[in-house]
Amino acid sequence: MSAMDSTHTAPIRMSCQPFFNPLVDALLISGLLSLPLVAWSLLGPPYEISPLTLMMIFIIFNWAHFASSTVRFYTKTGEVSRHRFLAFGLPLLMLAAVLAGIAAPDWFGKNLTALFLTWSPYHYAAQAFGISMIYVYRSGIAPSVMEKRWIWWTCMLPFLTALIDLRDRSISTAMGVGGIRWILPEHVILASADWIHGARMVLIPFIFVLPLWLMLRGRLPWLAGTLIMTNGLWLVALPYYSASIWITVAHSIQYLCLVTYVHAKDNRAQAEASKSPSYYITTFYILSALVGFLLFMGLPQVIGWTGALSGGEMNMAQTAWMVVVAINLHHFIVDGYIWRSKKPAPRAKPVVETPAEAHLSQMV
Repeated sequence: MSAMDSTHTAPIRMSCQPFFNPLVDALLISGLLSLPLVAWSLLGPPYEISPLTLMMIFIIFNWAHFASSTVRFYTKTGEVSRHRFLAFGLPLLMLAAVLAGIAAPDWFGKNLTALFLTWSPYHYAAQAFGISMIYVYRSGIAPSVMEKRWIWWTCMLPFLTALIDLRDRSISTAMGVGGIRWILPEHVILASADWIHGARMVLIPFIFVLPLWLMLRGRLPWLAGTLIMTNGLWLVALPYYSASIWITVAHSIQYLCLVTYVHAKDNRAQAEASKSPSYYITTFYILSALVGFLLFMGLPQVIGWTGALSGGEMNMAQTAWMVVVAINLHHFIVDGYIWRSKKPAPRAKPVVETPAEAHLSQMV
């Protein structure tokens, strides 16, 4: 009999082992810091954020986050040799996609954008699952296969509800593409609109009921449960266009916290703790922020200058947008490989790790 079939009910896991401390993990990794913004967006007066402020937020969080996965990949021992295509072939493929999106914006560029917008909520859901499972292991819980499936589908529900939301046109209006309207023909959507909307309304309560149920059974730590529910709240409560901006910020903070934690841990182990964790965290973040700035600001300029020198006319807005789309897709693929990466052969002096630490080291 699996643990899910047991009639025993355990208390909520309040002893979940955090990465930093319970407050920092709850605010930054579980996303509780974002709840005032969600409440303001729903209840407060309409607000406008200046382009300069938004740019600074992106530079500090989003761009550094996207670059951090690349920096981590190229600096982590053995990763390049194990993933040759990821290291050399994928960047060239993404550059080719950028050029194709610039050359054919109404066809290739539009569909590449739709792929990015459709993949994004799945990526957020997958990250919520990965981090939640790490908290499960860190809490000393040994989940059954059925429990893992329940947690997986609980994390996937926000993605599914965002995908099939027909009444929120904020993305399709702004970008021209997105969600199920990209996947299904319009006549199919019109014929089944009521059914699709009804299915979405049925799914939404489970985004919050399922993690709460697992928490009450003691099979999901409170930091993991709140993470799953805040991720769902972002996609359900906010218009998807706003969610696509603010979820990326919250998602970036989550990722930066974890990747800097693991980077500092690994480097201190290799250097026999010759420097403090704050040194490795600071240097890694600065390098990631610099690489992110060069990718998002420098790469479109280089492509534009190259096109101008070759005698072609470059639409710089389209060029910059295609670079943004390609960087996102590259990040999704790199994360997908790394999360499933197998660890290298044991070292001469193996370091004893908890299941959570081993899983996290593989992940990032």
